[in-house]
Amino acid sequence: MDESYVSQTEFNRLYNLVLETGRLMSGFMKYWQQPELRGPKCKGATGAGKL
Repeated sequence: MDESYVSQTEFNRLYNLVLETGRLMSGFMKYWQQPELRGPKCKGATGAGKL
């Protein structure tokens, strides 16, 4: 399996970046799947076109 295309150090660095990217994407998807906006700034907001 090991063809020595990358060093172990470089592999570990890239692997950690992949794990972090996966966690960030998971959090982002959970955020966008929330059913409604929350928080005091969002109360009363009905749309972008209303002033």
